[in-house]
Formats: sequence, structure tokens, C-alpha cells
Amino acid sequence: VNAGAGDVVRNAGGAIVDTDGTTDVQATNAAITANGAIGATGIGNAIDTVVSNFEATSITGGIFVSNTGDWSIGNATANLAGVNAAGDIEISAASTITVNEAINAGGAETLTATDDVIFNASVQAVGDLTVNAGTDGSGNITQNAGGTLTTTAAGSDILLTSGATTGNVSFADNVLAADILRITSAAGGTVSQSAGTITGDLELLGAAIVSLNSASNDFGTVAADLNPGSFSLADANDITFTDMLPEGMNFEIYSRDALETSHAEGQAGERSEYCSAYARRCPERFRIGLIDVPKDWQRLDLRLTVDYPEDLIVCRGVYEGLKDH
Repeated sequence: VNAGAGDVVRNAGGAIVDTDGTTDVQATNAAITANGAIGATGIGNAIDTVVSNFEATSITGGIFVSNTGDWSIGNATANLAGVNAAGDIEISAASTITVNEAINAGGAETLTATDDVIFNASVQAVGDLTVNAGTDGSGNITQNAGGTLTTTAAGSDILLTSGATTGNVSFADNVLAADILRITSAAGGTVSQSAGTITGDLELLGAAIVSLNSASNDFGTVAADLNPGSFSLADANDITFTDMLPEGMNFEIYSRDALETSHAEGQAGERSEYCSAYARRCPERFRIGLIDVPKDWQRLDLRLTVDYPEDLIVCRGVYEGLKDH
């Protein structure tokens, strides 16, 4: 269907399939409704479009569409709103995807763009939500106000990947992962937060400078593999701690409220230098977050503490070996 600069509105009582791999819809605005699936997963099976604004609804199936050119989800017609499917949603663009109206998937959801992916409206998936920006090497993921990202099923993840050569990830609204929020950002990139609350088990990969400092963030666990890179986090946990590091290297971070609760409710021996004793005995009284450490750092066979004279000998040796570095 080639409407040129006009509109295409299509309603199907069954499924809509791609049969030839060529452009299926060319228009400024396209709105598609089907009782069954719109396109299908797999190479060559998506509905191929060249449109500016797109909306679609699949009542019983999934939506699988690939667009050429900059692509806005929404603003195609007054009769539909965004993209909605009972099953999976897979949409890709050979340029930038801008989400201006909500996307809702009854299954998993994947957005892939050769350039940027921009969220101005909410995106929700029952299963995993995967966003790949800059598949040609350069691309950002930008969340603006209103562009909330959510997965709902137990074990469902949010997986965000910016361009492999250059690419930033920025948050300005809520992100709620039922399980893992994994952010992969390239060398020289940044992962930043200006507003909103991020909830989920956080994984950071790549080589970025990460700053997620909203005081309301709620990270269950944190794992980072950034080389090079750095990260700064704020969290609503009462207690954040590490585990499995060499003896003497683990740490615990307590909020003032957590220390005051421990002092007020703990036993006499728990009001000493062993201030973590009450929290260990009554963990249900606190919001607790664990920072996962890389496997090659998990060395319980090593000690880097000074409790015995032989420990002091080891620490002096470490100092002598590293003092000029």
C-alpha cells in the first residue's frame, strides 16, 4: 500500500502477514488493527513500512514491524493510541524511534534502532523489555518525563543497550524492572539520572561513567563490570553491603535511621562496635541491598585485615609493593 504523503488505515479480521520482503506500507501516517498478529517474528517476516507516525493494535496476537526512516510511535490517528498487543511486540527502525504514545505488550517487547531510542510515553511489557539503540555503532537511549519503563511478570528484565561505539543512557522518570535492570553503555558514554525512581536488581556493563543518584532508587542487588568506568549510586535501602570479598574488604553502609533502630531495639551487646549484630539477627526490620562483586574478586581464601601479627606482615608487604603506584 503506497499512500505517498497520505494516510493508511487498515483493519483486518484475522492476521496480517508479510509475503514478499518488500515495502508493505508507505505513508505519512499508518494505523493498523488486526484480530490476529501483525507480521511475525524472524528475519523477513515483519511488516515493512516507510512511515513517519505509526499506531497498531493486535487483539489476540503480536506486532512485528520494521520501518525505514525516523519513526514516531503515536500521532497517526485519533482512533488508536500507541501500539498495543496481546502477545510480543518487536519493532525496529533504520533511524530513530521516538515513543510519543504508550506501548503495551502482553508478552515480551523489543525496540531496535540504528540511531536513538527516545521515550516520551510509557512502555510496559509483561515479559522482558529489550531496547537496542545505535545498532550501527552510535545511538543514545533517552527517557524523558512520562516515558516510564516497566516489566510486570516475575523474573522479567529490562535490558538497555546503547551504541557500541558511542552512546549514552539517560533517565528522567520511573523505571521498574520486576527482576533485573541491565544497562550496557559504550566506552566514553554516560548513564545518568535527572528524576524518577529506578527499582530492580541493577547490572552495569561496558565502559561508562554511571551516576544514578535519586534518593528514592531501590536497588535489590548491584553488580558492575565497567572497564574503564565508574559509578555513583543513591538508594533507599537502610543497609547496603558486599559479600564474598577477601576477609577485611567487605563493607556495610547504614543509614542513620537504621543505626538508631538498632540502638533502640537491640540488646546491650548490640550497642557496641558490633553495630550490625541486631540487623543480622532481625533482617526483616530493614530494607537491605547486596552489591554483587565480580567472580574473580570473590576470594575467601585471602585475608586483608589486621587481627594477628602475621596479618600485619602481609599488609606491610602489600604497602611496600604498591606504595610507588
